[in-house]
Amino acid sequence: LLGDAVSMRSFAESLADSTGRREGKSLLILADRRVSTGHLMEVVSAAKRSGVSKVLLAGKRGGGEQ
Repeated sequence: LLGDAVSMRSFAESLADSTGRREGKSLLILADRRVSTGHLMEVVSAAKRSGVSKVLLAGKRGGGEQ
């Protein structure tokens, strides 16, 4: 992950594997303005299906500027 392109299914599987059975799992998503709201919601949904209980979204300065 960390900047690598992956399918939503691979993302969900990797997230589930990395978080294991821990309680209170959280995920921080850092995105810039190039990421659509719809795509962010897909990521949030995949995270929730993988057992993440809290998803935090943060904006990244820049991105999309030319």
